[in-house]
Amino acid sequence: MSIASNGATHVGAGRDRFDIRPMCAHDGNGSANMRIEFANAEHPGVDWNRRTFRIGSAADNDLVIHAPGVAAHHLQLTHDARGMVLTVTPGAGRVYLNARQVRERALLRPGDSLGIGDTRLRLCRPAAVADSDVRIGQASLRAVAGPLSGRAQRIDARLDLGNTGRWPLGIAQAPDACVSLVREDGRLLLRCVQLPESCPVSVNGESAREAVLGDGDQISLGAHRFVVDACELRPDTPVETPDEDNVLPEDSVGPRREVWWLIVTAAALALAIAAFLFVRL
Repeated sequence: MSIASNGATHVGAGRDRFDIRPMCAHDGNGSANMRIEFANAEHPGVDWNRRTFRIGSAADNDLVIHAPGVAAHHLQLTHDARGMVLTVTPGAGRVYLNARQVRERALLRPGDSLGIGDTRLRLCRPAAVADSDVRIGQASLRAVAGPLSGRAQRIDARLDLGNTGRWPLGIAQAPDACVSLVREDGRLLLRCVQLPESCPVSVNGESAREAVLGDGDQISLGAHRFVVDACELRPDTPVETPDEDNVLPEDSVGPRREVWWLIVTAAALALAIAAFLFVRL
């Protein structure tokens, strides 16, 4: 590895070279939103903390990849109100998201895998302290890739995924192994039971044997990929009570709209009586 005069970091050798430019936080919120790693760990990963992140073979990209099938400006990753958006540059080569081709745009999640030419990348969520105030309400597990793709199952007190049951994982080398999703103290936990190291489990692209899960988290096990759909509950915000010194008389009587209706009704009756007396006279 060496540092070039333009500040880019060059990793790799031979015909495939990867240049990773140092990231700065002035375009984002000061912390990494996502980490981009090479799927086979052949090169160091890079934190993405800008609003936009460009990938291609040209020198002005944020991640420069000199590899077969990578165009000069291949794609752009954007972080906006919708979340993380992948945009493929028109005329660039193929881009695959979780083994499915993306022609124009796609929404990304932590744990997604990208195929750009011969290069495989993985999006990971940087390690963060879990919000202890968040509690999980109704939750379900949805299979988005693999033999079980398209199925969904509700998560009650416990959901075990193993070689038997409604969702057989097909772990031949560990017939008694399972991945359990357990509710505990309002949280949703992932635990691996008798699962050998040869069957790695990842949550949002990070290897894990235990994890606290939330809405949108992705779980990968072999060819299987699952997404957690959950309702996250937070403590109610206390309701502010008005200051007694600032309470108006009409507030103590009832809704203000009732007071104004009384005034308008009284005025209308007075006008009606005056008109009646005027006609009689």
